Amino acid sequence: MRGDNGHLVVAAGTNGSAVLVLSGPPDSNLGLMRIEAREAAGQVKALLG
Repeated sequence: MRGDNGHLVVAAGTNGSAVLVLSGPPDSNLGLMRIEAREAAGQVKALLG
């Protein structure tokens, strides 16, 4: 999502059990944020089992 004050990227967790939300400033690269969100979601999934 793009907003006047920045961006939010939401990544769904495994089986809907978790949601990861990233926020960034208005000049953030949304493509890079999405890549980072997927990587972070994978790490969270590994921690939660």
